[in-house]
Amino acid sequence: TSKLWLGDSTRGLKVALLSHGSDARIPSVHAANERWAQYEGMDPAWVRNLEFVSRKNVAAYNADLESVFLSTPGLLEFVPDGTWLPLVIDVEKWRSDSPLFANALPVVAHAPSSKQKGSHHIDPILAALQDEGLIEYRRVEGVPVEQMPGVYGSADIVVDQFGAADYGVASCEAMAAGRVVVSLISDHVRGHISANTGLELPIVQADPDTLRAVVVGLLEDREQARRIAGASREFVEAVHDGRLAADVLGAWLTK
Repeated sequence: TSKLWLGDSTRGLKVALLSHGSDARIPSVHAANERWAQYEGMDPAWVRNLEFVSRKNVAAYNADLESVFLSTPGLLEFVPDGTWLPLVIDVEKWRSDSPLFANALPVVAHAPSSKQKGSHHIDPILAALQDEGLIEYRRVEGVPVEQMPGVYGSADIVVDQFGAADYGVASCEAMAAGRVVVSLISDHVRGHISANTGLELPIVQADPDTLRAVVVGLLEDREQARRIAGASREFVEAVHDGRLAADVLGAWLTK
C-alpha cells in the first residue's frame, strides 16, 4: 500500500508518496512483460480490483508530483519518474554466524508469504530434490516474525519468488543472514542497482525452468555459493542498512 507523509508547507514541511509494490504494479502490464507473473492462480475478482486500484494510483504518481518514492526498483516500470528509496532493514537483527553447508543435508527454505511468489512452481521442484536425498526442504509457514532470523540463519539457500521479477524485504533479510538467495530478477532491476550503487545484485537468477539446475549447481560448487553468500551480506550492509535511504531523503529535503 502507499504511504503518505502529511506536511504543511507554511511550516516548512514537505509531502511525499511512497509506493511499496502492488499498489503500483499493474497486473495486466506486468503479466505482459514478465512470463512468470503469477496472477493466473489468484482470485479473478481480486486481480480485477488490483488492476483498477493500481491504475488509479499510477495515474496519480505519474501526474505532476515531484516527490514519489519507490521501495523497489522494479516499480520504475510503472512510475518512471519516481525515485528509488532503498528498503531499510535491521542488518544486525538478521545477521547469522552459522556457516553454510554445516548440516548433513543442505537446507533450502522458501517462505510463501504471497501467491505472487510462485510457490506452486517452487514446491514440486524442491520437494523432488528432497526426495532424491539432495536437500532438506523447509517450507516456512506460520512462523512468528521474531523467529524468522533463526529460520533464515539455519538455512543454506533461500528461494524467494518468481512473480514480481523484483526483490524486497524477504530477500534482503535472507542476504543479511549471509544466505544464498535464489529468485527471479528482471534485467531492468539488476541494471538500475548496478548503475545507482556500483554493485551487482548478488541474488542468483532462476525461474521455474531453471530452478532445479541452479540449486544443484550451488550444491556442486559450494565455494562459489559461499562467495555469493558473503557478497550478499556485504550488499545489504552497503545498500539496505539505512544510510543510502537517508542520502536519498536528504537530497529531497534539501532541494
